[in-house]
Amino acid sequence: MVGRSVALDWILTGRSITAKEAHHYGFVNRFISSSSSSKNTAHVETLQAAKDLAMIIAEHPQRTMSCDRRSVLRASDDEEAMMTEFDIGLNAFLDDDFKTSITTFLSKSSNSKL
Repeated sequence: MVGRSVALDWILTGRSITAKEAHHYGFVNRFISSSSSSKNTAHVETLQAAKDLAMIIAEHPQRTMSCDRRSVLRASDDEEAMMTEFDIGLNAFLDDDFKTSITTFLSKSSNSKL
């Protein structure tokens, strides 16, 4: 994830890293900047952001999301990623969750054109 010199810096110094550093090096993909200096308000804002993200994730077909996650975690290079995505993705297309999601999407799509 990080280069050798950065890894050695962290290992040898044992220092903590800031949220900005964690974001820069890809350990986190987002962080919440509180609009208040109050720890309670920051906690509430962070919790709400986590709930919002959870709702976005929950709206997607869970079987498909699980397959996508497995594809990312298993692949070690681009070629393997493509083969893994194909193998895992093919099974997702055969799943009832996928069929239900497609039916729901198509019904919403046709209703929005009216």
